[in-house]
Amino acid sequence: MQFRNILKLVFFFISMVSLLSLMGCWGGPVLTDVSVNPTAITPNADGVEDVTRISYHLDGSANLSIYFIDEAGQRYYFRDSRRRSQGNYQVDFGGVVEGSMLPDGRYTWVVEAVTDDNQTIKEEGSLAIGQADTEKPELQGFSVYPHVFSPNQDGINDRVDINYYLTKEAEVLVYLIA
Repeated sequence: MQFRNILKLVFFFISMVSLLSLMGCWGGPVLTDVSVNPTAITPNADGVEDVTRISYHLDGSANLSIYFIDEAGQRYYFRDSRRRSQGNYQVDFGGVVEGSMLPDGRYTWVVEAVTDDNQTIKEEGSLAIGQADTEKPELQGFSVYPHVFSPNQDGINDRVDINYYLTKEAEVLVYLIA
């Protein structure tokens, strides 16, 4: 009788360990294998170390954030609480957060995972940014003539002229949205 109870207890324990392993709650932290390489970038569009690759592995589902902290303590979120499932991930970072280039300086990078049971795991390291072009091009003198056109190939008002000036060199893409 006592042997049977011990067997039931062992079976229950093995079942719980298996269940916790499948749920990602057993066997270590949910966030592993975090790397940022290279640890210094020069996002000046010369094709040499313009971006760094952020890699990580999740052993279970979590809300993931990637952010950078400058020397004054200001946080810049590259990814903010994005839901991710188990697996390997990579993302390239070229210094741009919310449409603006981070200025030259030393930053602490943080990759942070919050599990469903609110367990927070984070890894951090250092990233140097140099030669960052923080000045955005300014669009000036934008005009379209004529304002109304009819591209029906009858030779009348089939074309428009679009004029503009940029305060610095940039790649320009023009779209027609109907």
